[in-house]
Amino acid sequence: MSTPDVPEADRDGVVVAVDCFRDPLRENRGSVKIVTTNPDHDRTGSQLVGALVVAVLSALSWFAWFGWDTERDLSPDGLTLTGPYQVWQGVGCAVCLLVVLVGAVVLRGVRPWFAAAGTTVGFTLGFTVSAAIISDDGLFVIGSVLAFVGAAVCSALVAFGARAFARRDEVAPGP
Repeated sequence: MSTPDVPEADRDGVVVAVDCFRDPLRENRGSVKIVTTNPDHDRTGSQLVGALVVAVLSALSWFAWFGWDTERDLSPDGLTLTGPYQVWQGVGCAVCLLVVLVGAVVLRGVRPWFAAAGTTVGFTLGFTVSAAIISDDGLFVIGSVLAFVGAAVCSALVAFGARAFARRDEVAPGP
């Protein structure tokens, strides 16, 4: 069984592979599959730029959703202060971070470790700057450490999960 030649990526990083997936267990014989790639995805410099872009977007996400809200709210019973953040702010920020992280890994070919590191550093830096400005007791350092650990774990899980999901249809080259 011969394997057809797969053309190289054009200048936009798009590869069109025709008849390259001949798996007898699947129904997609003779199909055309378009694979988008980042032509420079194997270069460390490109990965660092990708991580830097993810870090900047993650910090901007923090400031867009949380950075402007610095006032605590009085609870309805008038006895306790809550906030300053609301649930909708957390959900909005999480969705933005997911879009940035998954987009970097799946669409731009940023390696999961680089993308997760960028998300962690950017989000933690945004939190730390905001918290340091409004804190008068120095406890923001504990929050920064907790934000770092939480962002690192969550972003690593999402980044590697996104890569695994994107590669679920890949077929290993045969003999």
